[in-house]
Amino acid sequence: MRAKSYFLAARCGWVAAMTLVVCFLVTETKYNRDIFNNAAARLNIAERDIHYIETDDSAMQYDNCEVSRKLQEIAVTVKTPRGTGSGTMVQRMIDGRVRTFVWTAAHVVASLRSEEDGVVTFGEPTILVETWFAGEMTESKEYACKVIRYSDADNGHDLALLAVKEPNVFPLSRSADFMREDWIPEISVELCHCGSLLGEVGTNSYTTGVLSKVGRMLEGLPYAFDQITVVTFPGSSGGGVHLRKDGRYVGMLVRGHRTQGFNLMVPVRAMYEWAREVDCLWALDDSQNVPSLYEINTAPVEVTRSMYMDGPMPKVIAYRSEQSTKGAIFYFGAPWCGACKRMQSEVLSRPEVKAALGEYAFYNLNADLEKILVAKYGVQMLPTMVVLDANGIEIGRQIGFVPAKQLLKWLATLDE
Repeated sequence: MRAKSYFLAARCGWVAAMTLVVCFLVTETKYNRDIFNNAAARLNIAERDIHYIETDDSAMQYDNCEVSRKLQEIAVTVKTPRGTGSGTMVQRMIDGRVRTFVWTAAHVVASLRSEEDGVVTFGEPTILVETWFAGEMTESKEYACKVIRYSDADNGHDLALLAVKEPNVFPLSRSADFMREDWIPEISVELCHCGSLLGEVGTNSYTTGVLSKVGRMLEGLPYAFDQITVVTFPGSSGGGVHLRKDGRYVGMLVRGHRTQGFNLMVPVRAMYEWAREVDCLWALDDSQNVPSLYEINTAPVEVTRSMYMDGPMPKVIAYRSEQSTKGAIFYFGAPWCGACKRMQSEVLSRPEVKAALGEYAFYNLNADLEKILVAKYGVQMLPTMVVLDANGIEIGRQIGFVPAKQLLKWLATLDE
């Protein structure tokens, strides 16, 4: 009887324990279900957010891929018997045919230049154009060219324009889109370069970087560069530098340094300047009227302004001016130079400073436009003020921003 009672008690205890377990599991399951539902709701939101971010990134990546594909379509390798460089194609409709032109650096084709009895001639470079699809090269072909415009690297702009001899080779759409002439880049703007790194073996290599300095000037060179960090190697010279976001052409890579990250390009604003001088603005601006093929081929290839490095100064800045017997002041500035703007607004505009400068033939010069004078007087920083006596001999120089009182005091010492 006692054993039976123990059995019933044990059974009742087991039932009670199981009931507690079931209740706990039901409660826990409901709790976990609530947690799961809440977590799922959060997960769905997160998934939507992640999907949105991924979609945004994918669109950006897609745009970048489109840009890189476009640049690879217009980038070429420029070949000469002495080596290779890079170039960028533009297409123009002339006399009912699509004509191909290539922008490159003058030093890439300099070995083709020869001079005899004062007559300059050029040999014929070729361009190598590769076509790729789905990661495979489908075509590689060379085209003969002729040099139609040239400005040497030592005393000019280091620019050259080539013309492909064969017409109707590429569609009009296979052409570079150049940034407008008045564009001044912001430091750190993202850039990309498409060129022939290490020559033919690296044809159409795409690299990226940023703009790190505007208006970099090097001793002995007559023009200003913009400094960039895109990766380059021998063979990159002459290749285009573009905005990474949309592929517009903003400059030509012309100089690299053994330390990666210090490379120099001729900014597109300087290219416009030179193109205007030598009458080939049409090769940058597709809204310009394009001359006939005869006019292009018969125009001078190497156009230089009067060589006033050793010869006479141009009339506009002749320092033997009737305005003054003291001499002349050459003030070098630039539109993009912050210190120059401050100098102009805070110092040069003051009446007492104007009066002091008026005793000289004063010339306010744009360093980007007067590159030969920049080289002649060794201007390396802006602003720079060079004072010459009546015989054209330098008697004083001020570099950088100078307060009005300090400038007036300095000018007075020149008379002593």
